[in-house]
Amino acid sequence: MPDQTPTTPRLKIENQLTAALDGDNLANALDYISFMRARGISPENPDSNVFMYRHECVCVLVEYPVDNVPGWTIFMGDYNSALTRSDYQDFPVDASVRAFALAHLSTCGGCGCGFQPGRRISIFGEQRDNLCTSIIAIRNPDAEELELVKQLTEVWRHSITDAYESVMAEKAALKHNQWPSVRDIGAQTGRSLGKAFAESLILEFRFTPRHRCANSAISLSGGGWVPNSWQQLPLALRIGSNSRFEALKGPAESWTAIETLKYQARVTYHVEMTINVTANTYSVTVWMPDAKGVIDAPYRIAEDFPFCVDIGDPAIPPITAIDTIYLGPGLGVGDFAYIISNFCVLSGA
Repeated sequence: MPDQTPTTPRLKIENQLTAALDGDNLANALDYISFMRARGISPENPDSNVFMYRHECVCVLVEYPVDNVPGWTIFMGDYNSALTRSDYQDFPVDASVRAFALAHLSTCGGCGCGFQPGRRISIFGEQRDNLCTSIIAIRNPDAEELELVKQLTEVWRHSITDAYESVMAEKAALKHNQWPSVRDIGAQTGRSLGKAFAESLILEFRFTPRHRCANSAISLSGGGWVPNSWQQLPLALRIGSNSRFEALKGPAESWTAIETLKYQARVTYHVEMTINVTANTYSVTVWMPDAKGVIDAPYRIAEDFPFCVDIGDPAIPPITAIDTIYLGPGLGVGDFAYIISNFCVLSGA
């Protein structure tokens, strides 16, 4: 009877490494791949070289020569990795593994990945500037270094597991708050509700999530009107259950972001929203202030995104002016999931 044991498909990166490397270097590369796959760390498809665990990147394996010498490199983590989040800075790590990781931090080299310059990142209690989106780079590890790589990979995997389980526990503990929480912008700025910002409005505020899965929104509307579903939001910054900042890009493209930024619990962000009522477009930019309040490189969440005003519901008034900010769209958890401070209007017409 033929063997019915399912076989694991060979990865494209395995074939590339086998064709380019030999000896101990090849053995170490294939050993590392086997180590990861045994722990559930693998690409989403055989053609990918991005090794994932619970939908988070652990590392990227690349085969390429340097000065015509064949080799392979492990690029570990990215800007959204659990270990770069503020509440994981004290994650337990063996001293030798920590030293190895810090010795292999990867600075931005202008590779064209779209994140130039590099960002300020805190990892293992150390804050470094100009780090590449692939935070750690390890090339051609020998047998001794490979053991440290494996230990570091386990640290990465456990941090992802811990972060995932913490998010699920927080999500289960959240209770739906009364909705909506409406704030008249006039009460914040001295401009009465009847004198709305009819052409353009630029506002900024500080925002602190209390949870990593808030699933709520900060949105604006006119005439004191408040929607009763996600579909009725005209323009909004969403703090999604996927732990990402997103913005509503019209009825066709729904929620998205130009640059991905995962928010962290109990970290304060600086937000600026620019609304053009005449053109029915808006932009959202988010900064991550450091411990001293200095803002870092901006993340463009939205840029000239169209208002969501054409969904065929006559009960929804057209947005001809902006005068109301509301927190929580009714399907989320309401404004107790985050704190807003330093709200101000920079300009308005």
